[in-house]
Amino acid sequence: MQLRLFGQRAFSVGIGIAMTFFLGVTSFALILTLFLIGVAGFTAMSALCGAAQSPGQLIAFRVAQGAMGGIMIPQVLSVIQVMFPPSERIKALAGFGVTAGLGTVSGPLLGGLLIQGNLLGLDWRPIFLINVPVGIVALAAAAVLVRESRAPSPPRLDPVGVALISAALLLLLYPLVQGRQLGWPWWTFVSMACSVPVLAAFVGYERIKARRDGSPLVRSRPGGTARRSCSCGCSASGRSASGSASP
Repeated sequence: MQLRLFGQRAFSVGIGIAMTFFLGVTSFALILTLFLIGVAGFTAMSALCGAAQSPGQLIAFRVAQGAMGGIMIPQVLSVIQVMFPPSERIKALAGFGVTAGLGTVSGPLLGGLLIQGNLLGLDWRPIFLINVPVGIVALAAAAVLVRESRAPSPPRLDPVGVALISAALLLLLYPLVQGRQLGWPWWTFVSMACSVPVLAAFVGYERIKARRDGSPLVRSRPGGTARRSCSCGCSASGRSASGSASP
């Protein structure tokens, strides 16, 4: 149970930080290429998780698996924007939301059944190995059905902004996902407190960059909404962290 919790938290940290970064750089890269890299990496890391020989290996592979998921998921949203006309996008996004919700609910149930069934005497390993054939099918289907695309007028890269928001998330998420297990030592509170000035530095830098070249990672709009790159990544990170830190 303890190893499972550590693995879940490692996955949460990896996917949260990766989603924040790759939601910000999707506009600069080939969408299908990034998607295929994410799916291939997730599939490979799933196989390595299933073959892990020690808790340390499993946790490291789970972080990498989460990072590959963070590469893959933003491209799904981008593909929807490219492949579907505006009149059909809402239905496509609704289908994506329903599928993600069903996966969130059914995943733990299927995992529990696989562990209880002890397939081929592999104990917990099938909960990772089951992703391998699914990933292979997804790779083949995407290569055939999805066309390559990219933004026609991509904004400029914002590596400083990405570094600042990633640091803020790491300072906040790591103590949240590890604190309860460790008994909330003093450094967890220091780390969370340090995330506040780093986040403030990120906001200040983004305002400066918006005035300088009009291409910040987060673009404030009327009504206070922000660009999807940060808002989606942060919300995904927060949901992962809160789920891992809850009893």
